[in-house]
Amino acid sequence: MDSNEQQTCVQKKPDAKAAAKIVRTIGEIEQSYISATGPLSERLMTEIGEVAGKAAHDTWEVDGTEWELFITSPDWKCTRGRARGDAWLELGDIIEDVHDHSWIAVAVGAGAAQMCLELKFRNGLTPIDTCLKSSPQLLAKLAEQGFELRDDRTRLLLGIKVEADALAKAFESGNFEAALTPVRHAVRSAATVHQEITDLVGLARIKAKQG
Repeated sequence: MDSNEQQTCVQKKPDAKAAAKIVRTIGEIEQSYISATGPLSERLMTEIGEVAGKAAHDTWEVDGTEWELFITSPDWKCTRGRARGDAWLELGDIIEDVHDHSWIAVAVGAGAAQMCLELKFRNGLTPIDTCLKSSPQLLAKLAEQGFELRDDRTRLLLGIKVEADALAKAFESGNFEAALTPVRHAVRSAATVHQEITDLVGLARIKAKQG
């Protein structure tokens, strides 16, 4: 074992007291994780869908399940029968590690996870970052509403951070309106630049045809 391997082993060695605490409460931890990744995340996504639907642009369609959410627009549709069109906004995550996370953890930004609203293009269109390189004015307009390029500038997204205490109170009271204010703001910010997104989609179509 070389020095690098030895150092890695040392770094992976758990804290003794923390390890003991985890072992003694493993039943509770496992049940909490099952709840967080199951019914709690499902309820959260349902509530997010309600909030997003109310905040969306007049022409937008908000669709999804207990596990995903998409926002589409007739302006971004294509003529080839693809369900989501040429582009759509998708509720996603920014994950900086390889571990699984519940939507609860993603929403409150626990650890290396963060929720986001991401603009996505279908396969075959010119990539978003390529289009924005030739149209810095579009990027500037999108940035004014909080959009940023992440992951080597290949993803265009708007970060969302829900306060953990506010979300906990929402589950207690059954009223999620206040807790999900960051989601509402993100959707409204995206709606503000609907035309810029539409222009970006149009640019991607033109560039794709040009090869």
